[in-house]
Amino acid sequence: MITADEIKKLAHLARIEVTDEDVAQYAQDLESILGYVDQINNVDVSSVDSAPLQINSFRLDENPHESGQYIESLLADAPASQDGFYKVPKIL
Repeated sequence: MITADEIKKLAHLARIEVTDEDVAQYAQDLESILGYVDQINNVDVSSVDSAPLQINSFRLDENPHESGQYIESLLADAPASQDGFYKVPKIL
């Protein structure tokens, strides 16, 4: 159970002003949120196979090109380049 003092301390850390009515409402809301988190923590996921989640879907090339293969042609199209990089105006 979250106490009123804990709510007031959190409000102080967050630099917000709370009334006594706010404290009661926030305590109730936080209890509800923490109860939901507790339900999630108690879910049995031991039977879930997590291997499919570890696929790099950004690069599914079967035959990826050699690193650096297109640098020269890309830099040739750039308005300006320096030391193998695009050169852009300084923005401050």
